[in-house]
Amino acid sequence: MKLLFLYGSLLDPAQFQRVTGLPLAGVRALLPGWRRVAMTYGPYPTLRRDAGSVVEGLLVRVDGRAFAKLSDYEGPRWRLREVVPVVDGRAVVARAWIAAGGSRRPWP
Repeated sequence: MKLLFLYGSLLDPAQFQRVTGLPLAGVRALLPGWRRVAMTYGPYPTLRRDAGSVVEGLLVRVDGRAFAKLSDYEGPRWRLREVVPVVDGRAVVARAWIAAGGSRRPWP
């Protein structure tokens, strides 16, 4: 099982289910030290380090099959990186897909 921090298009339950074939189930989490920004290309957000910011997202556990489908969905521009989100005041180690090419424009 993989623990993933989701912060973009996969927060949409319908999109998550289209990609994985599973319902979206997880816990709300905060990712301090990062901010969600618009990509310089494409209609998706990515993350940039920013000590004063926090990103809201969702922590989900997925099996190997769902993880492979998610990896295919994210594609080669997105790299899986270790992040440390906080759930109920407790820091946990997870992974998030982050792409280079983030602008400085906040994601809506």
